[in-house]
Amino acid sequence: MPRLFAIIGNRSDFTRRVLAGAVEDARVTAGERPLGWGIGMHDGGEVLLKRRPVDERSSLEVRTLVSDARAEILLGQVRRPEVGANCTENTQPFRYRQWLYAQTGTLAAAESVRGELFANLPEFLKAAITGQTDGELFFATALSFLRDQSVLEFGASPTAIGDALRSTSRLCASLSEQSGAAPSPMNHVVADPERVVAWVERPGAYVRAFTEARDFEETLDEVDELKRRAVDFTRLKFFVFASDFDEPPTHHAWKPVPAGSAVTLTRAGVQIER
Repeated sequence: MPRLFAIIGNRSDFTRRVLAGAVEDARVTAGERPLGWGIGMHDGGEVLLKRRPVDERSSLEVRTLVSDARAEILLGQVRRPEVGANCTENTQPFRYRQWLYAQTGTLAAAESVRGELFANLPEFLKAAITGQTDGELFFATALSFLRDQSVLEFGASPTAIGDALRSTSRLCASLSEQSGAAPSPMNHVVADPERVVAWVERPGAYVRAFTEARDFEETLDEVDELKRRAVDFTRLKFFVFASDFDEPPTHHAWKPVPAGSAVTLTRAGVQIER
C-alpha cells in the first residue's frame, strides 16, 4: 500500500472500490511506533476529514481505511511518525478552508527550517497551525504563495498550485542548505474541489487511469450483478496518484512519475509536467 494516495473521479459511490482495487495487495507495515492515518474528501461542496492518529494494527491496507468513504475526490496518508506526537493535530491530511494537503518525507535541518518558515507566514496562517509537523508548515507556506498570487480564496489554476508547491520546496531546500544540511526530498499533494495537484521530489510516485470498462472489471469484483447491469462503465473516469509504497506496484497500468514533476489530476485526465 502507498503511504500517500489520491483519487479523483466522476461518481462518488465507486471511489472507494476503485482505489481499494487499484492497490489491492499492498500494505504499510508499522515500525517502532504505531502507524497513524487520515483521509480527506471533497464531495458535493463539502470537505470531510477522518483521522486516526494511532492505529495499533501491525499493517494497514487502503480498503480498510476507505471502506465507508463516498466522495469524488479523496486524499489519504499513512503516517510513520517522525516529527511530533501521535495526535490528531499532527495527523494528515491537513485542511485550510477548501484546501487539503498531505505529504511524505521530513525536512532537513528541521528545527531551523521550521522556525524560518513559521516566522515568515502571515498572521492568519500562523493562527491556523495547530500541530508540530513539517508538513503543516510546508502547507501553510504554499498557501502563502497562493495568497501572494491572489488565488487563495478562488481561481487557483493547476499551474498556480504547482508553482506554489515548487516554490515552497525550493525555499525549504535553500533554508536547509543555509543550515549546512543537504535538502531532503519530499512528495506533496494538494486537493481542492476541482483537482488534485502533486509535486514529486523523489522516485516512487505513480499514476493510474481508469477510463475503459476493462479497467473497472479488474477492480470491482465486489459490485453486485444488478449494479453492473445498471452502470455504464464506459462513462466512468477515475485517476489515481500514489507514492511511497512499501513494495512497488506490479500492475502494468501504473505509470511512474519522474522526480521533479508536477502532476495534475482532474475529472478529465492526468497531466505531468517537468
